[in-house]
Amino acid sequence: MKYFSIFLLAVLLSGSAGAKGHRHKHDNDLPKTEDELTMRILNCLQSKDSLTYSTLFPTFDTLWKLTIHNPDSTPTTVLALSKLKNHPHSLMGFDPYYNKDILPRFYYVAQKGEDSGIHWNSIVFERHEFERQSLTRDLEGFDKIATDRYQGYIFVRDMLGRSTYCITVTNMLKIQGYWYGGEVLNIFEASTIDEYLAKQEEERAYFAKMKEFGITPGYQTDTTHRKHVIQTDTDTTVTMATTKPAVQGAAKNLKVAVEDDDKQKTRLEVIDRKYYEGRFDNEIPVKLYIRYMRGECPPQQACYWDAIYKFGDQELYVKLDVTKSADGKWEMDDDPKIAVGSMELTLKDKVYTGTWSNNKNQTGYDVYMTQKDLPPRDIEALDNIIEKGLWAKPEDMDKSTGRKKKKAETDDEPAEGDDGY
Repeated sequence: MKYFSIFLLAVLLSGSAGAKGHRHKHDNDLPKTEDELTMRILNCLQSKDSLTYSTLFPTFDTLWKLTIHNPDSTPTTVLALSKLKNHPHSLMGFDPYYNKDILPRFYYVAQKGEDSGIHWNSIVFERHEFERQSLTRDLEGFDKIATDRYQGYIFVRDMLGRSTYCITVTNMLKIQGYWYGGEVLNIFEASTIDEYLAKQEEERAYFAKMKEFGITPGYQTDTTHRKHVIQTDTDTTVTMATTKPAVQGAAKNLKVAVEDDDKQKTRLEVIDRKYYEGRFDNEIPVKLYIRYMRGECPPQQACYWDAIYKFGDQELYVKLDVTKSADGKWEMDDDPKIAVGSMELTLKDKVYTGTWSNNKNQTGYDVYMTQKDLPPRDIEALDNIIEKGLWAKPEDMDKSTGRKKKKAETDDEPAEGDDGY
């Protein structure tokens, strides 16, 4: 058995050395705080950069050298590391070269986030809530190598989707003053830990039901059956089988309320946002912002649109009623309370072309608008106009021109929500 262990270590060290070539980082490139490591992890998720992500983890070679040649030679440390030497396989779990779950989990979180509606390129860090991880029996002595080891929750804000997401992470390691690791496990749209845990339980129940019908779900993170992973407090889990009838009835009513709320949320869910700029008759500047809304229609297809536009020297956006015909023609009419004009447009290759007509005097313009990118801050400002109804009102407009009345014509103060987009 002794010779087998020596042979095993020789194979592991040679394999780790081979993997080390493209993963070695100079000390000045390594994160010096847990906050810096958190930002590196988020940057990798934003770009789905698994190669850079893999360099955040310590190699088995590095961990093993610190086990057998640790600079701390005190009797306590020597005794602790002697236990760790009997479990070299436990150190392999921190190295993606040997732990074949680390990178698949990374891909899983990146893709699941995207499928859940997150815009990775538009996320900003909100906060993290970390706690120390306890050592399992086969990792006794590891605290002499990694002086700090954290797990917990990272909260990010999707500025484009205006939603908060929570990502669970484990094995964030402080080794010789630098931070390594950070295995991402799962992601849900949640702004608190309690909300995350509730959605996690719903997902587990869903996967369990799938298995009952013989359906094997894709890669998933089961946080109750993995080592070195966040453990939830199962004592707080209440099952319908152990609750009283009154509580069961309340839970049933709550479920119905949640389902109704989910249906309402589905009807109002924004699945895309697009911003266009162009001109009427190659002279008058025009700006259009349109949100694609998912309602009771096929998944990821829009059947309702929120839109606002302004042109010329208008200071306020005008709300539009949008319809799309079966043959792809778009009709955008001014808010009926204003009803200055309407557009009939065709969209092709991110370009709207068509006509705008004045409803009163029947004058018209040719329309040409191209799709443009806007930073998340500007998108949020436009969303604010739509959601708070800060578009132009009848008293703001001169129906004959479609322009905002001058101060000499009205005593009203400038409306909130005026912007430069």
